[in-house]
Amino acid sequence: CEAHAYLCDAQDLYFGDTSKSFMDWWTIFYWAWWISWAPFVGFFVAKISKGRTVRELILGGFFAPTLFAILWFSVFGGLAIKMERIAELALQERPDWEHAAVDCSEHYSGGVPITPNAKKLAAEGYYMLTCLPKDTQIYHVVEPYGLVSGFLQVMLYVGLIIYFVTSSDSGSYVDDLQSSSGLSEPPIPQKVFWCVTEGAVATGLVASGVEKALRAISIVMGLPFTIVLCHLVLALYRALKKEVGDADILESKRFNTQLLDIFEGFKPMSGSPVPVSKHLKAVVTGLLCPGYAVYASMHRMHPTSKDCGMRESLVYGVLAQLLYIAWIVLMICEVKFEYASSIAWLLYLFKTILLTYCRTAMRNKYNIWGCTLDDMWACLVWYPFVCAQLQIQAETDGEGAQAYFADVDAAILVNTRSEAAKENRVAKSVAQ
Repeated sequence: CEAHAYLCDAQDLYFGDTSKSFMDWWTIFYWAWWISWAPFVGFFVAKISKGRTVRELILGGFFAPTLFAILWFSVFGGLAIKMERIAELALQERPDWEHAAVDCSEHYSGGVPITPNAKKLAAEGYYMLTCLPKDTQIYHVVEPYGLVSGFLQVMLYVGLIIYFVTSSDSGSYVDDLQSSSGLSEPPIPQKVFWCVTEGAVATGLVASGVEKALRAISIVMGLPFTIVLCHLVLALYRALKKEVGDADILESKRFNTQLLDIFEGFKPMSGSPVPVSKHLKAVVTGLLCPGYAVYASMHRMHPTSKDCGMRESLVYGVLAQLLYIAWIVLMICEVKFEYASSIAWLLYLFKTILLTYCRTAMRNKYNIWGCTLDDMWACLVWYPFVCAQLQIQAETDGEGAQAYFADVDAAILVNTRSEAAKENRVAKSVAQ
């Protein structure tokens, strides 16, 4: 480093250790926080948007909040930066730009101005915001505006109350709907019960001081639900294509087994071409020996009478199995060799690409609707189930494959009959 001082300084500046507090304000954790709200807020928005078009839903549920957020952060963020700079210049305080820190000990103590200059500045409504408690900073931002500042602070309190009320209402409303046994309009006493219960639980958690732990759990739960959201994006795209009547998806088939049949005990409503034991065996085989699934699917893609087809299938299968074994070995070697896991995940990605190629080829052969990105996501996250799906599809030659939306159409028919029967019962009771 003595011979290359500039390079060493640059390394410390750009690649040095960061304080642990960085994790508290890293943007990705805000994403996780927002995603953790998605289940009940999405349910609530869908419920109150019944009868509206998709365009109206996007305008009201996406663009309007986005524009409001831009306006909010631009106005209040700009005011906060302006106040901070005025206070720093007036108090002749120089921030530590390298560590994004301000020394508050000279002019503030416990968030209260202690020097004459700081007190005089506070009397004019200006503060060094970084020296104040975070939960009060937004109310101090509007202080420099005289008589209007009191009105603005009241409006901030009103907005905060509305925020909590609407958040609580949406959460309790969703819980109310899910516990109402299918009623579209649950009884009022049940609504009151959920509102009071959730309010009491929230108050108890805040009073006991465990709200930080609860917040951390919410953020952690945002990660697995991100995977669910990715699947929901694909499902929404397919549902919209069905709604507009696109022939490419309405006339296509699907795999004779589904990736998540495990959640139905491998006994899906549409039926299965293989018994449960064989399906379970295929999943275990895919987990431990993905090369066999690749071999079976590729063997189906090529003419069995030609040696080149057999050899090519074996090459694909052996390559997939070697990539899988190398991935496991390198993950274990991470204990002794640094960065071995990085190479391991690179090999896992190569295996994913190979599986994606096999699944895409299988779809093209059997006229199964989908896209390469869809295949890649499935192979990346659910590779044992993808291997089982390919193996069963190849061994049964697509036997029992149904139209793409067969289950959906059947479910809609059952739901329509159920709603009609319910309306008939209500009509009879009214007539009596």
